[in-house]
Amino acid sequence: MAQRNDDPSDVLVGRLSERATLRDLVASVRAGAGAVLVIRGDPGIGKTALLDDLAATHPDLTTERIIGAEAEADLAFAGAARLIVRHKVLVDELPAPQRHALLVTLGVEFGPPPDRFLVGLGMHALLGAVARSGPILILVDDLQWLDQESIDVLAFVARRLDSGGIGMITAQRSDSAVTGFDPLPNLHLAGLARGDALTLLRRVVTRPLEARISDQIVTATNGNPLAIIDLAQELSTHQLVGLTLLPEPMPVGSHLQAHYLRQLEAMPADVQTWLLLAAAEPSGDLAYVAAGSAVLGIDVDAGDLAEARNLVRAEERIVFRHPLVRSAIYGGATAGQRRRVHTALAAVTRRAADTDRRAWHLAAGCIGPDEDVADVLERAAERARERGGYSARASLLVRAVELTPDGARRTGRTLAAAEAAMTAGRAMQTLALLDGLDVTSLDEIDHGRALMIRASTQGFTGEIGAMATIPAICAAAADAFEGRAPELARDALVTAFERSLGAEWMMTGTTRHRPGLPGSADRLAGPLLTRRRLPSCLGEPGNGAVSGGRARSSNRCRHVARQRPSRP
Repeated sequence: MAQRNDDPSDVLVGRLSERATLRDLVASVRAGAGAVLVIRGDPGIGKTALLDDLAATHPDLTTERIIGAEAEADLAFAGAARLIVRHKVLVDELPAPQRHALLVTLGVEFGPPPDRFLVGLGMHALLGAVARSGPILILVDDLQWLDQESIDVLAFVARRLDSGGIGMITAQRSDSAVTGFDPLPNLHLAGLARGDALTLLRRVVTRPLEARISDQIVTATNGNPLAIIDLAQELSTHQLVGLTLLPEPMPVGSHLQAHYLRQLEAMPADVQTWLLLAAAEPSGDLAYVAAGSAVLGIDVDAGDLAEARNLVRAEERIVFRHPLVRSAIYGGATAGQRRRVHTALAAVTRRAADTDRRAWHLAAGCIGPDEDVADVLERAAERARERGGYSARASLLVRAVELTPDGARRTGRTLAAAEAAMTAGRAMQTLALLDGLDVTSLDEIDHGRALMIRASTQGFTGEIGAMATIPAICAAAADAFEGRAPELARDALVTAFERSLGAEWMMTGTTRHRPGLPGSADRLAGPLLTRRRLPSCLGEPGNGAVSGGRARSSNRCRHVARQRPSRP
């Protein structure tokens, strides 16, 4: 058994099979191999305890911990940055392209958004450099709450851990899909076996305990360790010996969250607010929570009771005893209470490195349109783009749109958000943003942009026949661009042509005659064919296929430019 402190509930009980699996993984890493394992299980089932036990059992190994925080899920590279910062000296020794890519993600160097492949290679090389001093374990808890950029980078590395003495073990809730890690080796963590569950219960309960009641508790909790521990500590002596009925329903799953809320509601108002501040501050920064408490006029000792009740540990940072506690506190607060603490945290979050976090606090504190906060979010989105944080950029811009009053500014931000969502691979969100646009308010350029965004997204919706309409949408975009942006019009027509190559047999909306448009296609196609290099299937200069290729391309351009869809 692994003893972490004097609390009997912190002694890992059972899990012999799972611990043997992890022991074999560590042995493989010690031998110089690479290994990865994804642990999945319900909340409270013991994923974190298993990771803690592993780290305690192998203190000689270099162990890096990353813990996902729901409040940081939209901050680009927030998770990966913790790993990069800890080994900044080794980052400086990486090949220049990889070093630059990692430093741009941190925001400490400037340049175009780094290539994702280079970021992944840089992280892989960084861990390899760390492993040169000895085997290393990367332990990632609450993977489902990491930001998407960090998930992508870690998944890239995980798929390439075939050697080097690097092991990665991630833990995530079984009801949360993390696509990049789905195909990797996994371990499903179920409830404790009956005998182990009874052992845990008897260790936690020091008062008389009726055997029949023990069986009821174990059965009702399905062997969930956290539920057993919390329920056993809450039951009265009369309930433990069967003189009083047990609570119904037992605190498991969502009921376990309600159990924590009941504990919270029994505490003084200042303690509840302090806990909500701590839950809303994603990094557990004691200084920010203390400063936020001062803004709200909370007693400086309010956190002591929360710590005495074993809901948090306040050391260098505030750590909740379990992620469910944090979720219960934040999710159980009213919208007004959450806005109040976020506004307080925004007022005190002033470090240069936390600018984006402050932007999120400001946004979370808003109750209606606020152009100033929307502008702050827009600038944060641009910083995320510069670091290659495409998913974070999309989230920031979507929130900026929500806070922007109606008008041209909102339209522009909606288009920017749609482009960002498209780049981040969020097809349905992209189309939803486009569908919310007032087409009549768009000028020709914006109308063309909206059409091209729709065309670029259409093929990723998974809908039957989605590819068939793309050429017609691109042709309509070319028509919209023609008067004011001929270059964009030609680009749109080339895209229409390229997409028609694979969809010609099922194309729709490109054959109905529209008076005057063939001439427009001629005007667009002519300069295109003389000034731009077309796909090789059209032939090269000096090749006998050139004239035929140009003729075919001109005909194809005319063919695809037949109908203007009515909406972007």
